[in-house]
Amino acid sequence: MAFYCNCTKNNSKAKSAKSSDDDENEEDDILLNAGKNGGFFTQEDITKSCQNMTGVVLPPELPKLPANLAEECHGKLKAAQWYCLFASVIPLVIFDLYLSDIQDISINSNRGKFFMNNAYMMQCTHILFARQINGAQINRFQSNYQKYCETVGKLFEGVKVQPNHHFSLHIPQQI
Repeated sequence: MAFYCNCTKNNSKAKSAKSSDDDENEEDDILLNAGKNGGFFTQEDITKSCQNMTGVVLPPELPKLPANLAEECHGKLKAAQWYCLFASVIPLVIFDLYLSDIQDISINSNRGKFFMNNAYMMQCTHILFARQINGAQINRFQSNYQKYCETVGKLFEGVKVQPNHHFSLHIPQQI
């Protein structure tokens, strides 16, 4: 996901297309591909996220995340650390980056699509780490993962499908 130092996003605001409800009312929206080298997160976003992550108090039984998570040298995360990041930390931190007012979320905005993209991945993560999984959850995983992949392609131009992403498409058949 997103907290590596080579990922960037420009914090400046862009005017989105006019709302169909009110042609005179334009909302500020987040820019896509406006960061360094066409990335999403700026260094300021990463710094703020890391500062906010250090303020998240986790139960002792959850794995600790590397203190240098935003640096390339932190290495790879273990599966338990990825789960901790997506299930416990990101939900608490992500909204601080782009949301100042809950009414500021339009589902057609880049901001809304970004939040939905993260929500799809978080739901998939929760399903996979559940103690028991039923047929409805398998179907929800499949639907949410397909939506996640679709929104990743729309939000992040030039994203290449990695082998673990492709494998995830086959998880429902493996369960």
